[in-house]
Amino acid sequence: MKILHTGDWHIGNFPGPEKNGQNLRFYDIVNCLDALDEAARQLKPDLVIVAGDIFHQARVWSDRGLKENQTAVHILRQIEMTAPVIVMRGTPNHDSEEQFKALDSTFYGDDSVHIVTEPGIQTYYTYHGERVQVACIPGFDRGFYRAQHPGLSKEEENEVFTKAVADMIVGLKAQAEPGIPAVLVSHFTITGCNMESGQTAFFSQFEPVVYPDTLAAADYDLVCFGHIHRPQQLDGCKNTFYCGAVSALNFNDEGQQRGFYIHDINGQNVESTFYNLPTREYLTIRLNDDDIREINENGPEWLHKLPVLDSADDLVRALTPKGFDDSKIVAIISRLRETSTVMTMVWQDIRGGGA
Repeated sequence: MKILHTGDWHIGNFPGPEKNGQNLRFYDIVNCLDALDEAARQLKPDLVIVAGDIFHQARVWSDRGLKENQTAVHILRQIEMTAPVIVMRGTPNHDSEEQFKALDSTFYGDDSVHIVTEPGIQTYYTYHGERVQVACIPGFDRGFYRAQHPGLSKEEENEVFTKAVADMIVGLKAQAEPGIPAVLVSHFTITGCNMESGQTAFFSQFEPVVYPDTLAAADYDLVCFGHIHRPQQLDGCKNTFYCGAVSALNFNDEGQQRGFYIHDINGQNVESTFYNLPTREYLTIRLNDDDIREINENGPEWLHKLPVLDSADDLVRALTPKGFDDSKIVAIISRLRETSTVMTMVWQDIRGGGA
């Protein structure tokens, strides 16, 4: 059984270039989603899992919200032509209750698109009649957990909530029928994962986490998570993956792959392959004191020393130390645009001492 594992679509607007009043970063994501659909048609998975954060912002103006919802519906309609789709809600600051109510209403009665907003395990059928059990635990909703565990201090909450998530992971697996593949889908931080910044996550002060020991105790055949945007297989955890985001979203994503996984379950074995999507590239130019002196002396001529960029669509920022001549900024950005080296340049001033 082949499962396409995607998530963290973050359909929405982002800071960056515009054309004719349209946010081009929005269309970056649409482009990646179209490529995802085309790849699904070619790879022919038996099931598609979307592991949360379909949308980028939970609260937007009605016209923009309608556009983003229509985009999600369109791509899901396309993908369901290839395989059944399970769409799990992510964190409430991205996937609002109203957005998912709209999706649920749109796909009501459609046996091929399953909108999941609450924890549970269910058996799904592929178009070929194969069965798979999928346990879903949507992203962290503090209000939901506080209602289940009232009266806790902030210090107590994360410990209690972490245990509650662990109990659900193990408890849902206990409901699974032996002999049928069991997959866990969720949207939390697993300790030991690599964050977008490259740091390793060991705990979180702001939300519950999932421990590898919990996953080992539950022993699912496959674990498909969203939430962390860096795609990865977790060391020391059986068949446990973050799909990562479909598109690079900011400079924390610089130099990272973006795409999706295909997991092929064959009995006790799982073979997983990562496929790249056509995301926009990010590049940071870090200037030292020698660079600053040369720019102050030669201005835009310094551009000839810049690294060669892959395409005209790269997003570039420059980090500068103290002592940079502001008048050179305009000249350099102007030259970059004239030569079509990059679409836009984000200038980040770190003369105050911080990045």
